[in-house]
Amino acid sequence: MSHIHPQARTTPKTRVELQQATGTLKEIAERFNVSTNTARKWRSRPDSQDRSHRPHVLSTTLSPAEEAIAVELRKMLLLPLDDLLVITREFINAKASRAGLDRCLRRHGISDLNKLRQQQSQESVSVQPPHLDSRCGVQSGLVQRWGNNSSMRWLGCASRRSSTSLR
Repeated sequence: MSHIHPQARTTPKTRVELQQATGTLKEIAERFNVSTNTARKWRSRPDSQDRSHRPHVLSTTLSPAEEAIAVELRKMLLLPLDDLLVITREFINAKASRAGLDRCLRRHGISDLNKLRQQQSQESVSVQPPHLDSRCGVQSGLVQRWGNNSSMRWLGCASRRSSTSLR
């Protein structure tokens, strides 16, 4: 059952009565002390429950490709949200919002930076034979700024990870 605020003029019970009432919309609206638009709305609905006021589709400023780049930057650089936002606005999409970027990270399951760091540290611990050099491992990627070609900028990311061999 949904919570009804104290100023609500209609309850599920009165909505059912409104739906079953006979007469013109104006008469029904006067009888239940609501506007004709409210009477029309509840008469046309098949049920008497409130619907969500939340948008069905949230608008995002980041395209799927831009989201993928932001997600990879988060995974690779392990940046906090505010630092990732600065890079996203500078090189990917100047109109990106902090809330939109946070929703993107939540959708991809990488919003918790501490968990992400733990996962990365667990993945990087490996046992290697003593004859292999464990300091070789370079990852790199390029991100192109979308928009007009006259102000094109590039961001290069590289990380060098070294770990000690477990013997």
